[in-house]
Amino acid sequence: MFSSKHLRIVLRKGRVPFLLLFAIATYLVPWLSFLPGIQGMQRVAQSWNFLAQVLTDLEQRCIDYHFLLRGPVPQNPGVMLLGVERTDFQASDFREEDVVASEGLRLLLEKPYPWNRKLWALLVDKLAAAGVKAVAFDFLFEPDNPGDPDFRAALDRHPGLVILGVSTAQTADGNGLRFLKPNPTLVPDQESPLHGFVAYHAEPGDNVIRRYDLHTSEIRELLDSSDTAPQYRCFASYAASKAGAPLPNQPFRNLIPFSGPAKTIVPIPVEELFIERIFQSDPRFAGGAALKDKIVFVGPVAELFRDVHNTPWGVMPGVEIHAQLASALLSGQGIRDATDLENLCLGIAFAMLPAIIILLIRSAAFQAIMLAGLATLFLAGSHFAFVQHQVLVPTVPAFLSVVSIGTFGIVYTFLLELVERRRIRSVLDRHVSKNIAKKVIEQADSFENALRGERRMVTALFSDVRGFTSIFESADAETLVTQLNEYFHDMVDAVEKHDGTLQKFIGDAIMAVWGDTHTAGPAADSARAIRCALLMRDALANLNARWRTQPDRLQLQIGIGINHGEVIVGEIGHPRRMEFTALGDAVNLASRLEGATKLYGCDILVGEKAFELTRAEFVFRRVDRLRVKGKSKPVEVFAPLSSAAIAPPAWLARYHEALELYYATRFTEAAEGFRAVLFETGDDYLCSLYLDRCAEFISTPPPQGWDGVHTLTSK
Repeated sequence: MFSSKHLRIVLRKGRVPFLLLFAIATYLVPWLSFLPGIQGMQRVAQSWNFLAQVLTDLEQRCIDYHFLLRGPVPQNPGVMLLGVERTDFQASDFREEDVVASEGLRLLLEKPYPWNRKLWALLVDKLAAAGVKAVAFDFLFEPDNPGDPDFRAALDRHPGLVILGVSTAQTADGNGLRFLKPNPTLVPDQESPLHGFVAYHAEPGDNVIRRYDLHTSEIRELLDSSDTAPQYRCFASYAASKAGAPLPNQPFRNLIPFSGPAKTIVPIPVEELFIERIFQSDPRFAGGAALKDKIVFVGPVAELFRDVHNTPWGVMPGVEIHAQLASALLSGQGIRDATDLENLCLGIAFAMLPAIIILLIRSAAFQAIMLAGLATLFLAGSHFAFVQHQVLVPTVPAFLSVVSIGTFGIVYTFLLELVERRRIRSVLDRHVSKNIAKKVIEQADSFENALRGERRMVTALFSDVRGFTSIFESADAETLVTQLNEYFHDMVDAVEKHDGTLQKFIGDAIMAVWGDTHTAGPAADSARAIRCALLMRDALANLNARWRTQPDRLQLQIGIGINHGEVIVGEIGHPRRMEFTALGDAVNLASRLEGATKLYGCDILVGEKAFELTRAEFVFRRVDRLRVKGKSKPVEVFAPLSSAAIAPPAWLARYHEALELYYATRFTEAAEGFRAVLFETGDDYLCSLYLDRCAEFISTPPPQGWDGVHTLTSK
């Protein structure tokens, strides 16, 4: 049968292979994408697809945070954006002399957008005269429109200068896509190099635009089966290439190197180009000199055109996405994805490093600290690679590898430690006190210090069975051992219930200490010891009641002594047999008080230091001023009656009054008080003792200077 011992062996011996297997499995998880093709694995495949989508969404958010943490970057001055911000103009929007001097303004005033396309012909001529490298129109000139022949003539006058947008749109029935191209009047050759594909495909999870393809085709976009479907170049990269910008080696799924949020490239209102006085005086134009060798993007920037898209920086007009991409390509800021080899090395490194940390470091706490440091170092390194080297390192796989392998390792280590602790604890519990076992396991360093010896304030408790010698002589050995084990079971339970340390058994005696291995404070330690003694009293009463029904069992009585004071705790004994114990006068006095219980006819005696610490928590009865053998200084001793939650007996106050009269040598009056208490209680050994003393002192008065102290002549 599989036991905890077998579990411990499996965990200990399987630590390295289990961890390595888990690391390898973590690294190979991406290959699970082949599962959909395996018969009977559809449900697993569905779960994997869901997980893959979650991880993809996390990776996309990490890309966004790279941009946000990096912040905006400077724009390449070779890119200009002419924005269409309005769809209609009024004569009052311009000066009359500007309108008279500009055919472009007059075309703007003719009617709302879409304007006569001769306007774009004028714009192309003006930009061409200024010496721009390219003019990219982010408009779809699909339907015929007035001015198409003029626009067409301008395209012919400036071959290779203009790029026109092509895109896709849903079909009328909404069940498919159709390709949108400039109308044949503008571009008779539908495979013309004038075309640039303006659409970006948003990520399926969050509908954010992050990537672009260098080229596409109708087959790629529409799944057209035609073998002659033309290729279309990316609108922005096509424009940048006209100014000599290097293009990425990766043809598809390139990351758009966004420069910043919307209006990072500030759009210039397109109408300002047709106001001659602005065109001549404004430094943005400088009469055309400021436009030389620039790439000019023309497109809508107002939301009413509905050409706005989600990006890592938030909502942005489509034409500015083109402009930012072209600007980054001109500046050589293209961001590449890590290569397969780089990802392979990264995956292996971050599968092995957490495993190595787990294997080399034993403490789960230090493992967690090192793994957190490794994860932080990776996140910082991946961001450094993004900002300084324009390399996008996949963040989620490596980070999750550290987290998952680290969590597995920590849990494994914790489970192994837990099993080991339980094993050690089970061994120690059979040989030492529960508190000592706990300190050995949980606070090994401090326990090592304690073993060498240290002074502590503790509360010691001694208990002993009355008349055990005579019981030993007359009892059957087997029966006696059985009864003593029953007795010790309940007494030790009382000690452990009140968080005491069972120091040792001395024959039929028990020594327990509070404050040796740990402390809750002197008052709390003393209170726990007294509560333990009261519980031992009740437990023995219950045992005796049960034993009365068993003829082979004897009735037992015990005495308990409790004292608080300074002791030395440490490891004492022979190198082959050591024990952790407490030594000192405080312990010796507790033993003497246990012996004195026989003299005073009570089962519990408490020293004055423990009494002072707990007098508010219990009802005490003053017993005597006592000088024990070997000590010159007397101590006052007390008998606890109950918790302070229980009202003291009515006779207790009269008893204490009689005791004060006794110490004042008013023995006749004291005797009267003790008799009254004895009459009220019916039988009180302590009152009888003091009546005998009073009678003796009445007949033979004590010497001058008598202090009421009684000296014990035996231990």
